[in-house]
Amino acid sequence: MARKVKGLYQKQSPMLQRAIEAVRSNQMSIRKAADHYGVKKSTLGDHVSGKIATGRKSGRSTVFELDVEKQIVAKAQLVSQQGFGVSRKQLMRKAGQLARTMKLKTPFKKGIPGQAWWDGFRQRNPELVLRKPEKLASTRARNLNKPVVDNYFKDLDNTLTELNLRDSPNAIWNMDETNSNMEHTPAKKCSRKGVKSVPGLVSNSRESVTVVACISAAGIAMPPMNVVKGKTEKSLNGFNKSEGHENAVWAFQKNAWIDDAGCLKWFREVFLQNCGPTRPQLLIVDQHRSHEALDLLEEGMRENIRILALPPHTTHFLCPLDRTVFGPFKKHYNSACDDFTMQSPSNLVMKWNWPKLSNDAFKLAFSHRNIVSGFRACGIFPFNPSAIPLEAYMPAEPTNIEYPEPEITREITTTETRSEEEQHDIDPNPTNTSTTDLPPYDGVNPEINLELLSQIAVENQDSILDEKEREEVEEIFNLSVLIGKSTEPEVIDLPLTLPPDNSGDNIRHNLLQDHTVEPIQHGAIKQRRDDPLWSSTMMQSPLKVVDWNSEINNIFTVASHASINEKPQKRKKKQTGHRVLTSDDCIVEKRLQKQKKEENDTKKKANAENRKKKAIDVFIKKMK
Repeated sequence: MARKVKGLYQKQSPMLQRAIEAVRSNQMSIRKAADHYGVKKSTLGDHVSGKIATGRKSGRSTVFELDVEKQIVAKAQLVSQQGFGVSRKQLMRKAGQLARTMKLKTPFKKGIPGQAWWDGFRQRNPELVLRKPEKLASTRARNLNKPVVDNYFKDLDNTLTELNLRDSPNAIWNMDETNSNMEHTPAKKCSRKGVKSVPGLVSNSRESVTVVACISAAGIAMPPMNVVKGKTEKSLNGFNKSEGHENAVWAFQKNAWIDDAGCLKWFREVFLQNCGPTRPQLLIVDQHRSHEALDLLEEGMRENIRILALPPHTTHFLCPLDRTVFGPFKKHYNSACDDFTMQSPSNLVMKWNWPKLSNDAFKLAFSHRNIVSGFRACGIFPFNPSAIPLEAYMPAEPTNIEYPEPEITREITTTETRSEEEQHDIDPNPTNTSTTDLPPYDGVNPEINLELLSQIAVENQDSILDEKEREEVEEIFNLSVLIGKSTEPEVIDLPLTLPPDNSGDNIRHNLLQDHTVEPIQHGAIKQRRDDPLWSSTMMQSPLKVVDWNSEINNIFTVASHASINEKPQKRKKKQTGHRVLTSDDCIVEKRLQKQKKEENDTKKKANAENRKKKAIDVFIKKMK
């Protein structure tokens, strides 16, 4: 069934506005003004009587007030920046949960909004859009936080000052690796509308090559080193190296990974051959194991090359190559592979033609503009710690920041702000004190009518009250004794939720109904009795107060602490922060680790020989 289109109800034209003014100024009657200005009499009467508020939009009223919707949008945008964004269906379910919590009458089927509500919600809040999130590992989200980055920039500043490299972009380098797969990712293709799938021709081989790249803050790129899969020099014969980068260095490894020997080979044959004679120089790397090889660090110390390791799992914002170069390189590589495969059905990306395709992408991606913008975006050159946007730290907030508890959870029995006499009057071991039934005490005491309390106590003395109701009356009377000397009757604090209806709550409502209500909220919008949202939703039942701002926080906010039942994860290797790898302390540490490893290897070999000798002796005895 087709959805009915809403008409233009209550559309306020200039003629209707003139008719309203004419009636309110007693110049015409409603009937005469309706005939004179050509508007409906019933519509004019509704506007004059106030049945329809001036400026009200056409159509039925929204389920949530505008302030509530704006708060929902703000929360959805916040959690999306933290990596816990809500989808369209999740937001609709949470909106239905919020409506049930606020006790609102809704047209929702099964308590969940439909597509019509979503369309209207998007129209009223155009700042809310649907975006496809990018993948972010939990380790990256947790480790990229403000303290870690601030400490890194502090040490980077000291290093640049010590080496006198603040104005020497030619001596600041960044090195990293990326993977280039022969099974490329095809780009979007033009096709007929309604087609379910469009094929894209790719290579039959899933073999990959590791590309080791290095760039400087001056916009210069060194020749790459390509690491292919193999165990001997013969593994390089399948590549047409003549069509690749003219000065590229080729290496092989059994998994096509960069290892200690490969990294040392790159440092000697690529970096030292292209960095120039100027000394000292700074080389910024990530914390891959091969970058911390002892032979590499000792070689760097002899050549007066300072090697600085970035904090772990932060390269997506602190590494220039990851920030602005490797992304364009892979896009240009995929585009080159698309252009090559579409020329002929027999054209497939293989080892022989991979060097040319990779070199074409390398020339386009490793441009002066991309390289310089990468160092600038990472705050390395020119040195600028504020280059990292604040949004980068937001995914770490749910795991690294402890939010303070709101003031509204403070107990009424606190003695922090009471006088010594009042503290003596309070029972140190109260038995019937409830922290949820009484308003929080924050130094602002309401003026409560003690005579009315006494009268209520006398009237209820002979009435039939159960034990719970008597406790409620006693609690309210004790509250009046504690805070009855107040001289500021304008403001009173209410808890977020009051207990179910009973005589004690009715007495409290009668006592407090003449006071202006301003709930204490942590960063929330204050709501008064004369607020339409307050009167329409929260005051439908005077004994049940719902703080919509707090409910939105409870529904949308991501938990900041892990469950106490979760077992801590065991880490195989202790994570370290950023550090200067060529420092004396680091070199000594690496030498001790190497010595310990050699000792362990010697023990393992000795144990293996002993086991082998014992096995031979046992075999000889059995043969005898």
